[in-house]
Amino acid sequence: MTLRIQHVGIQGLGLIGSSVARSLQPHVRITGFDPDPVTRETAIASGVTVVEESEDLSQCDLVLLAAPTDTNCELLAAEIAAGSGRIVADLGSVKGPIEEIWLKGDSDFPFVGTHPMSGSESSGFAAGSADLFVGAPWPVAVHERTEPTALMTTLEIIKILGGRPIPVSSARHDAEVARVSHLAQVLAGALGRGAAGLADEHVTVNLAGGAYRDGSRVSAGPPDRTAEYLNANGPNAAEAVRVAAAELLEVAEALEVGDATAVEQWLTPAHRLRGAFNTRWEPRDTVELTGTGVEVQRLLLDQRDRAVWVTELHQTGDDTWRFALDVAETSG
Repeated sequence: MTLRIQHVGIQGLGLIGSSVARSLQPHVRITGFDPDPVTRETAIASGVTVVEESEDLSQCDLVLLAAPTDTNCELLAAEIAAGSGRIVADLGSVKGPIEEIWLKGDSDFPFVGTHPMSGSESSGFAAGSADLFVGAPWPVAVHERTEPTALMTTLEIIKILGGRPIPVSSARHDAEVARVSHLAQVLAGALGRGAAGLADEHVTVNLAGGAYRDGSRVSAGPPDRTAEYLNANGPNAAEAVRVAAAELLEVAEALEVGDATAVEQWLTPAHRLRGAFNTRWEPRDTVELTGTGVEVQRLLLDQRDRAVWVTELHQTGDDTWRFALDVAETSG
């Protein structure tokens, strides 16, 4: 795939930003910025072009916001206020707040909200990897005001990075991510807190096996980073936690009275959902289109929140695309 843009700027060179830089370097010119001097020095030593000030990214054709959610919102507001007109896409964990900044600031501004679902418990520039996004779900918030050229450019970038673009609305994204990602962080925290106060933590750790290893993996990440994006999606995350708390109380009652049948029934939906997770990329029906960016945007608006993902994206003319969506599930 040949990109129309030549110069990509990256705001934030932690796990996500550094991985983008490593993966895109063979395709386009990359310039990055990070407020941390040590991170900048590490990035330079690794061969990444780094500027001293955020404003020095002004010559880029596209800017990717890979900072914490609150910072991404501030950066987008600054881009809109400056009237740069260049394409901006964010890679943050929560879409509602930054979409609100965009719509209130200038809904004609070429902005696209996205979220690569491929993070890890590691952090910092050194944790980045060129193949971090390969095969990963990558929600793209498609709005009625989304500018088609910005959308197509962002989709191109995601496909080059190896991600699977999934059209969503911001509201649906934030609600679902609270259930499958943010709740997992809280449950891992509860798992650790439940064991941390025991008489001898060394015995606890020595006895821990695969269930603890997998269930607590995300707890290895920096608590401040996790708290930041949990708080950014606070209402949705709180609701997910409350639902989970009620579920835990229900199974606790069954365990207390020794009702093995009730416990089995309680576990069954999770077993079924894990099976669906394991087979989610098996091909189903295909929706195809050869048309303009505007036509692709309309198709994605129609298909958003319907569990589809972009399988094919090829530019066949100045603004003509061969485009395909895989219908991975039938949920609405």
